[in-house]
Amino acid sequence: MLTTEELLSGVRWLVVKAIAEHGEQNGAEIARLSGTSLPSVSQAMKLLEAYGYIIVKKRKKRGPGKPVVAYALKRPVLQCTFAREGYAAKAVLAPDDLQSALLSTLFLPPRDQHAVLRALLDREELFSLCQALSFVSSDEKEVHLLAISTTLEPLRKQYANFVVQAGGATRKIVIWSHSAPEAIDGLRRKENYFQNLFKRPIVIFDPEHVLRRILKEGGKEGTIVAPGTEPAKAE
Repeated sequence: MLTTEELLSGVRWLVVKAIAEHGEQNGAEIARLSGTSLPSVSQAMKLLEAYGYIIVKKRKKRGPGKPVVAYALKRPVLQCTFAREGYAAKAVLAPDDLQSALLSTLFLPPRDQHAVLRALLDREELFSLCQALSFVSSDEKEVHLLAISTTLEPLRKQYANFVVQAGGATRKIVIWSHSAPEAIDGLRRKENYFQNLFKRPIVIFDPEHVLRRILKEGGKEGTIVAPGTEPAKAE
């Protein structure tokens, strides 16, 4: 029986990474996205499915023929190793939406981690107002976030901008808020404002994959940036 560390390594990790970043995919798409061969991907997916990390779905195929088999993540997973003086532990966790959002901030550039984490912890109500939240850009004084919501009025009234004390410095948090239809329409029109908001979005909170749908319907599929990638500077 494989440990989680063994299971989520090599080709199997590349498969999980491809599905997590790009959503539901078939075997050929996963092979292309992960830069591996289809036989290697197929073998990896059998193990991942057996251990409960991915599930098999069937896509409806246009025209005659059998439905296309596709794969999706079954659940979020966190493999954690923590060691400090007097304490050491390993754990495999299934984080909820709030925990996933807080964990995502740890993969932002060090300058911005504390500011975004403080903003989310101090204003937890943000999660109840947002369908999705992403990191847009930052500079020495400001951090810019994008919120997608169906309740824009309270979001804009209470959280358009605010100040946090983080790491001994004062940072201004600016939240640009829009509905999904507004964002899709703006991207389709190729408006510079929306193009900049979605230039390199780093997902913090998006349990229903709203940002991915906006990008796809707005004509910018595949432009979500994985946490850990250096974001753009504020414009």
